[in-house]
Amino acid sequence: EILQMAMMAAAYSGDASLKDSVAAVNAADPSISGSRLLYRVRAGDNLSGEELSSLANEALNDKVTCRDIRSLMELTLDLPGGIMACQALALRKSEPATVELLHKALGNGDLRVQVEAARALSRVGTADSVPLLVQKLPTCPWPVLVEVTSALSAIPDKRSVSPLIARLKNEK
Repeated sequence: EILQMAMMAAAYSGDASLKDSVAAVNAADPSISGSRLLYRVRAGDNLSGEELSSLANEALNDKVTCRDIRSLMELTLDLPGGIMACQALALRKSEPATVELLHKALGNGDLRVQVEAARALSRVGTADSVPLLVQKLPTCPWPVLVEVTSALSAIPDKRSVSPLIARLKNEK
């Protein structure tokens, strides 16, 4: 956890002088892969599409620790790598693989990754995501629903109007 937190701090600082230190971390851990990816993107590292996809896929294969709303409410600093991968992908929205990877993340078993994927899709803003976001509407839990509806509102598309109205009718 401490290594993951240090990598996240380096990522959020975007301090390019930490590049060698981040590269020296040799841990085969999806949460480290996600933090490394976020660091490299925020520090302006010129990642190829293949490197971006590889690191994002590693991060998205992290353990699932938050399957329901109850576990979402538990305070933990052990975050899945998919969260950082989604944040990095949102920053590289012009990359061809970004939308496909975010769609994969939206189907992740961890609710926190699904939430972050929906946020990232909102930032990317492509109409290609509307069908998948609409598909999530009827059954997703409320923390994901908030971000899915936000993403749909950020991507104006007539295909989302009827499903949004239908979901609203089901709310109590």
